[in-house]
Amino acid sequence: MREPAVAGSFYPDTPKAIEAELARQPGAALNSGMTTLSGTALFAPSFGPFVPFVGVGVGVYRQGRADEDDYGSLSAFVVGAKLKLGGLIVVRAEWRKLGLSGTPRLAIDDRISGGVGVSF
Repeated sequence: MREPAVAGSFYPDTPKAIEAELARQPGAALNSGMTTLSGTALFAPSFGPFVPFVGVGVGVYRQGRADEDDYGSLSAFVVGAKLKLGGLIVVRAEWRKLGLSGTPRLAIDDRISGGVGVSF
């Protein structure tokens, strides 16, 4: 009998992940930028050390420019992959298509990010 991919899963053979993200993206102008806090549900099948993923997310954002701040909600479509090296190091890259509520002060529609981390 196979173990479920996620405890409490309705579909135990379907690989999935849930993650939270706090991100800061500086703007081109001095004293500008955007901070986001989001939660994402991902479909993430594992092929040995390689794990591609795709998912959707929701959250909130804060954009700042000089003395003006703007707050709102966001939606995200996420595509990416991670590579586990030696069971401890993880290399990750992703693209997020962002949908910001209202009329944002900074035109940020998508984000490409990458990084190296430790898996535990």
